[in-house]
Amino acid sequence: MDKATLVRKDHQILGLVQEALSRAKIPVSLVHWYYDSEIKEQQLVIGTPLHDSKGPREAASRVIEALENAGIYEEVPKFQVSVISPEDSVTPALEQEVKNRSEGNITVVEMTPAKPSAEKVYSVIFSPYAARGFNVIPARHITGLEELRRFLEERLHIRKTSVDEALTELARERRSFISNVQLTNREAKKLGLA
Repeated sequence: MDKATLVRKDHQILGLVQEALSRAKIPVSLVHWYYDSEIKEQQLVIGTPLHDSKGPREAASRVIEALENAGIYEEVPKFQVSVISPEDSVTPALEQEVKNRSEGNITVVEMTPAKPSAEKVYSVIFSPYAARGFNVIPARHITGLEELRRFLEERLHIRKTSVDEALTELARERRSFISNVQLTNREAKKLGLA
């Protein structure tokens, strides 16, 4: 697998993790890949105030449960997940690394309909590279594929070819990912993505 594919997969996993944490209503200040040179391995660092309020074990347990419930635990094995406090000494350095970027990712996940005949509902998450406080990451729920297409193209201004590619992946995998989407905090709030 080439480096670009690995980087894309890492970004996809970040988006899926953020969607899973949002669905589980777990507040986060940071979700970021970090290469630990001591153990020579990439770690998924998740900063959550639950670490301080509920303790490290309970916080980690809730995060792992959210990943398992979303069906993505295999993509982010337990030994690669590091749940930390927003007050941890490593947090400011990681947050600064993330804040230097001005864009983010869009993750779209097909939700399981309440009734088999119901129109499909999609969860749309904007995962900014810069952390924005300790809130639960909001998900915008959109009903119907055509409405989803309109939202991505007209509201988020994503190129038609990128949307086509994402919707093809969504039909195949029930989830999709669009990288390097630029939204200001104000635009994200207006669209229900912040």
